[in-house]
Amino acid sequence: MERELRKYDIAIRQLDNQLYEFRFEIDEEFFSIFQQDLVKKGKVDSLVKIDKHETFMDIKVQLQGVVELICDRSLEKFNFPIELEKEVFFKFGPEPKELSDEVFVITKDTPGINLAQFFYEFIALSIPIKKLHPKFQSTQDESENHLVYSSQTDNSFAETEKENFDPRWEELKKLKGSSNK
Repeated sequence: MERELRKYDIAIRQLDNQLYEFRFEIDEEFFSIFQQDLVKKGKVDSLVKIDKHETFMDIKVQLQGVVELICDRSLEKFNFPIELEKEVFFKFGPEPKELSDEVFVITKDTPGINLAQFFYEFIALSIPIKKLHPKFQSTQDESENHLVYSSQTDNSFAETEKENFDPRWEELKKLKGSSNK
């Protein structure tokens, strides 16, 4: 597995402090490495711009292409467009660690960085939770305007309760009130 991921390595030690561009192709072979059910097929082109400075690297990733998904409603396969831009920062420090989802610390003698996990996570996070075939998109938009549940009291229900009210309860309330005096 590690050998297949090496083509997504960027050797950073020999890079000077300037702007660089790298291109990567993401395809079925890439998705098979991760052995996940979310995406198995697709073709996504990646443009990576690295702006290397003395104390950090600013990496901008642009992904554009399509991945094959399975519709949650009809189980049909369909192509879902991927078009996104993400940014990741690598600071140089005494020991490697992750400061946040977008900021990492690496040592000055780190030979290279592998972007495969970043590519996969960026693509996975761009996929909606509810995967619908494009033919269902218009019906989904219409159904979102319909109210399914409301927590407000329905006045017709209150009126029905008044009509079905048993007057004997009122007499019992009077008795209870007089016994408390």
